[in-house]
Amino acid sequence: QEFSTRAYFLSHRIAYSALPVYNYLQRKGSIMKSVNPKKTGDMIIVSGKLWDFALSNTLENTRERFFFLNKISFLYSQALRNMAICGFKEYKNLKFLPLSINNYLSLKEKLQYRLINFNIRLYVLIKKIALFLSHDK
Repeated sequence: QEFSTRAYFLSHRIAYSALPVYNYLQRKGSIMKSVNPKKTGDMIIVSGKLWDFALSNTLENTRERFFFLNKISFLYSQALRNMAICGFKEYKNLKFLPLSINNYLSLKEKLQYRLINFNIRLYVLIKKIALFLSHDK
């Protein structure tokens, strides 16, 4: 997450190709699909590093800054999702909180990040309930 975000920002050009040049296998139990406290902590650390990078390399209220803030918000929301599964651990005084609410977010993301800003514990509880109900089907 950290490398590709920085690489996109530092690149001079990015091109898109419809050719399939990368293939990977998604399997049950893979590291990408796993949920554990270490992965959650790593997401928090990467969010903090991206925050520092954004403050050093972008101007306030620019599209570039929002690119980083939105990536940080996404990573943090994923960390909270993991906490809902493997146990909530309070991380205090995170420099990137409250999460940025800006025009580059979807309505769903805006609502989700507003709830996180309002009450993190409530957000994690709602995620737990949603995960429980989705497994019940």
